[in-house]
Amino acid sequence: MIISANMKTLKMTKPFLILMMISNFACAQSMESNLSSWMSNIIPDGYTISYFIYCNVNLDNKTDLILVLKEKDTTSTSAVEHEKRPLLIVESDSTGLFHLAQRNDFVIPCLKCGDNHTDPFRGIVPENGSFTINLGGGTSYWWTREITFKYNPKDKQYYYNKDEGKSFYADKAITKNRKTLTAKEFGKILFQDFNFYEFDTRKYDP
Repeated sequence: MIISANMKTLKMTKPFLILMMISNFACAQSMESNLSSWMSNIIPDGYTISYFIYCNVNLDNKTDLILVLKEKDTTSTSAVEHEKRPLLIVESDSTGLFHLAQRNDFVIPCLKCGDNHTDPFRGIVPENGSFTINLGGGTSYWWTREITFKYNPKDKQYYYNKDEGKSFYADKAITKNRKTLTAKEFGKILFQDFNFYEFDTRKYDP
């Protein structure tokens, strides 16, 4: 939720400002309380939040959340290289309560799936009705991948929408854009069915 105002045309008295601050604080406390209660019930044992972002992903003008989880114990090789990194889409209803809308355990690649065993996850960019997962890595050869999922208000589902990327060598001023992939190449795919390891885009690299 983003609130903006033109301060040149907006005159506020001191009591009004105090009332506004109290109202915003109460709203934030209520949201935090609801979110904390939801987290304790939904986040599975053995996981913790590694990334989150507020958004309006389902076009209802209410505050939603996208969470990325990680395993608490990643000390073993198998846990790091093959661990699940659940991405949760959390929507809020008219009462302000949060509920789990969708979950995908394999849309975010493993912690060592980047070059030189680094984490390729770079963050999530939300838009109204969609969100893009940014991935990337490299040493001398660098690559990026941007996977976008879009909300369909008709069936209230999230679908794989497009897949873009670039590649370039660090010592060369040449950037190559990979072909933008859509459902035409991969078909109609629900968010919860998308698997990063199964949808290899390297054959489309320039």
